[in-house]
Amino acid sequence: MGRKRVKELSASDLWLLLECAYFHDTGMALSNEEIRELWTGNNEFKSFLYTAMENNDFVKKQAALYYKQMNDLLAGRKLSGPKIEFPLDWPVEMEKNITLLTGEFIRKNHPQKARENMERRIGENESRKINNVIGKRLNILVGKVSELHGGEYADIRKKLKYKELGFGTDYLHPQFAAVMLRLGDLLDIDNNRFNVRAIEHFGKLPVLSETHYKKHKALTNFCIEEQQIMAESFSDTEEVCRVTGEWFQWLDSEVNNIICGRNGRGMHQQSVSNWKELEKP
Repeated sequence: MGRKRVKELSASDLWLLLECAYFHDTGMALSNEEIRELWTGNNEFKSFLYTAMENNDFVKKQAALYYKQMNDLLAGRKLSGPKIEFPLDWPVEMEKNITLLTGEFIRKNHPQKARENMERRIGENESRKINNVIGKRLNILVGKVSELHGGEYADIRKKLKYKELGFGTDYLHPQFAAVMLRLGDLLDIDNNRFNVRAIEHFGKLPVLSETHYKKHKALTNFCIEEQQIMAESFSDTEEVCRVTGEWFQWLDSEVNNIICGRNGRGMHQQSVSNWKELEKP
């Protein structure tokens, strides 16, 4: 945006941008009660587990089969499928597999879950008669913007207004916050995107996560300016090149949507995308 444009934002716009930046991924965090409900009574999750057993991702498949074998053993059922060994460190492996399977399932629904988290928080405050400094209307708006970071671009216009009253006589712009959140989320691509210590704690990553880890490491040049976004990556691994190419296409599409998605009152950002083709020796 540039320093000059940032200074022109209202306090309400700045609040909405920051609030959504910090809130939009809260759908990835589940309470103990929600995790227990997932593993005991969620039919969609049960279907996900059966699908995972046939997955091409070896790590994810092994995690699902590991759980099934353990579940069959505890239930006294006849074991079926590939035999899984249970060495002395099986509790550690079990914890890792449960974490992996739970995370994989909630990731695809986490934008919607973020909105639900906000609605639940509002409900709890109302039931306890807590008078929040931030009004209910604005908190609901944060939930909607957060949900849209994982939805269709066209839904921004359908579900959000161009302009609303913010704090006092201040105005904020929900559509603007939504497109900036999506773009900012997509530009979280730099080399240090993955926590190395967390990977050491977790152990071997699923195939797709490992590929995305290498995608971030493949970034060799990255520059964001007011008029252009420049990125260059290099890898000699075909799969890493493929997912990096998809990221370039996705970013190009998002920027074009912002440039062309005008509604007569300025839902756009003046930008130019400038790409250098991904090179592979």
